[in-house]
Amino acid sequence: MTSPTSSQPAQLTDAGRYAIQAARTAASRRMEIAAVFMSKRVPQGGVLFRMKVPSTPGSKPMWLQVVWPGFLQLVDAQGYVVKQEIAGNMAKHMSIETAMLRERLMPDAVLLKGVLRRPQTAALKVTFDGSCVLRVFDARTRELMGFSEPGVPGVLSRFYTGLSFHDLLPRIR
Repeated sequence: MTSPTSSQPAQLTDAGRYAIQAARTAASRRMEIAAVFMSKRVPQGGVLFRMKVPSTPGSKPMWLQVVWPGFLQLVDAQGYVVKQEIAGNMAKHMSIETAMLRERLMPDAVLLKGVLRRPQTAALKVTFDGSCVLRVFDARTRELMGFSEPGVPGVLSRFYTGLSFHDLLPRIR
């Protein structure tokens, strides 16, 4: 990254680092509140999506389901969990089941949504999608205000940047 006036790399000041850390802290807090809010909206049993797995003749029917807070489960006809994996690892450890799931459920398909209203704050739109990521948006502007790690809705993603270096640059209005 270079500064706008020279070809020298731009340095982030202590104030800039503090502002970025404060934005991450605020987003992390919003994520924790949104996860608690959404956990109260989950249907009984926690199953958000369920599909029958194609089977061969003579084999027992199996079901593939996405369960709150972000697990992919393979369940037999009696309801016993045969395989289970957290969303962040499901493509690696349950690749066949994940491929079947993606044929019917797109990663960005919303499984659960709600509007979080708290006193003295702006309303937040909260969604939980097919990739088991919790996303928090400003309800009015639709600006993304945070997203979680896959399968861990209360934890802010390490890839989320609340502010970038360019957000901290002075602007002429």
